Amino acid sequence: MQLTTRIRPKALWALAGLLALLALLGACAGAEPTATPTSTPTPTTAVGPAPTPTPKASPTPTPTPRVILVATPTPTPTPGAVKPAVREPRGGITVANGPLANYPQSPDYRFGVSGDVFFLHLAFEWLVGVTPDHQLVSMLAESWETPDNGHTWVFKLRKGVKFHNGKEMTAEDVATSYNSCAAKGTNTTLCGWNRSTLTAFEVVDKYTVRTSLKREGDKLFLPAYLGRSSWYGQVISPKELFEKYPDRPWPGGESIGTGPYRLVEVVRGEKMRSIALDPKTDWAQWRVVPAFKEVNVLPVKEDGTRIAMLKTGAADLIDVPTALKKEVASYAKASAKHGATAGLANIMGMDHPLSKWWSKKEVRMALNLAIDRQEIADFLFNGEAEPIAALHFSPTAEGFDPNLKPHPYDPAKARQLLKDANYDMNFVWNIWLRAMGGVPELQALGEAIAAKWEKELGLKTKLVPTDATVSQSAMEKHDPAIVGHFLTRRSTNFPDLSVPINTFSVSAALRGSHTTIPWHEASPIDPLNLQLAAASDPKERARIAGQIQRYLHDEFVHVGDWSVHVLYAYNAKTIGKWTPLQGSTYLHFLEYAEPPS
Repeated sequence: MQLTTRIRPKALWALAGLLALLALLGACAGAEPTATPTSTPTPTTAVGPAPTPTPKASPTPTPTPRVILVATPTPTPTPGAVKPAVREPRGGITVANGPLANYPQSPDYRFGVSGDVFFLHLAFEWLVGVTPDHQLVSMLAESWETPDNGHTWVFKLRKGVKFHNGKEMTAEDVATSYNSCAAKGTNTTLCGWNRSTLTAFEVVDKYTVRTSLKREGDKLFLPAYLGRSSWYGQVISPKELFEKYPDRPWPGGESIGTGPYRLVEVVRGEKMRSIALDPKTDWAQWRVVPAFKEVNVLPVKEDGTRIAMLKTGAADLIDVPTALKKEVASYAKASAKHGATAGLANIMGMDHPLSKWWSKKEVRMALNLAIDRQEIADFLFNGEAEPIAALHFSPTAEGFDPNLKPHPYDPAKARQLLKDANYDMNFVWNIWLRAMGGVPELQALGEAIAAKWEKELGLKTKLVPTDATVSQSAMEKHDPAIVGHFLTRRSTNFPDLSVPINTFSVSAALRGSHTTIPWHEASPIDPLNLQLAAASDPKERARIAGQIQRYLHDEFVHVGDWSVHVLYAYNAKTIGKWTPLQGSTYLHFLEYAEPPS
């Protein structure tokens, strides 16, 4: 894969830093100048792996009236020039993935969950992309700008992008994709957030769309939320497809996107098959011509089965539990470093009337002190994880405070805390064991924590195996069996830390739904995360993020946590190189997999 330019994290927030400064330009004669408009990175059609990026110099500061990110223009072909040869995709690979078995596997993103991206990313694209090292780049949006310091956003679309039916993508398609999600989609992370947070997307002209935040005064670096690695970014399909299927998912074979592959078959629980566009009979996709003609993604829940498939040649690439990495010692490896932070979430237990015990700080503290985090890191995760002080805050996260240590292992103090709280030892904690992408050990983690509580504290627990559909429905319905009880969960990283915090550590009012959140009503984290989302200066962002980390730690909001590396193994005879998305649990970039040289 080759990307011409990239937004480095510091450069990203240097640009977003204009949001805080623009309001001062007219009022302060000696105000510090803002940065000049900087080009939005633009991927080019690629046939190979990406080179290591070279840090770019900071732009010379000059005054500017608003933030504008402009894409690198596509070179105009020289008349009469000989076109470079475009390779033809050949052969195929099979990917066996565990977490996908627990997702709806919907070919229509409106009616699925974010984990369905494990196979959808081959056929569909987003307004904003990311590189493997998790930096934002332009995708279907060639550039973006905000005329009012981050409340309204305007996206300029890439011209000449074709859908799989040959039709050119326009603003009508983008607006319909988002508006249909908000109007008809299920109340999951994606559509629920768009419904509660954004106004309807407006068509400005053929290649321009506009949207705003619903709440007056809110500001957000929206491109990070609508990106490929975000839970909130909708994929784009033609307007006609939504008109044909306005309120129900389309069949897998009728899926239409702009990606380098066509999704041709979806058999839930069995396989998702994608076929690459052929540069000779179709056209060369604008971003990449894949090496492999066919990619099959199979949902395979059992760890041993996936490993056996790799060893027998039935699968070419698998996700591997860290505890079983010795089983694939002879195979090629790939890793997403600090891909997840994992632990237990208590659902709305901080303040919901149905929550009997989690609202009491002594109980939260006791349950946290009864866990030997290092033991779990060493044995359950086989050394591929490290205890951290708070969810979201792995060592690579902005605002990470190395001086804030994980809670100690102190079961004697935990028992005393329960005694002081007059805890009812007959109370039964439900621990919903849900798999989530990138951490195959997640359900085993829930079992290990339950066992520790029973051994050290004498607590009663009930293990409830579940999946995304069942658990999300229970949370939305405020089922007493899950409100005030626990769900195994992991968070993943983003170019903007406010995204995962908004998903796992705020209230329903800010989240846009009642799923995977600790507060039912307004939470103390809500205003802080709004400040983080709107802040631009890196030092200010780090300060706000540090406050959030400190609150999550000191108030024992979650149970955990661990920063976990996500491991993959592949057959080097069929795959020569593949780089996963760093700092993420999500399976991406299969379109850039290369055969052996």
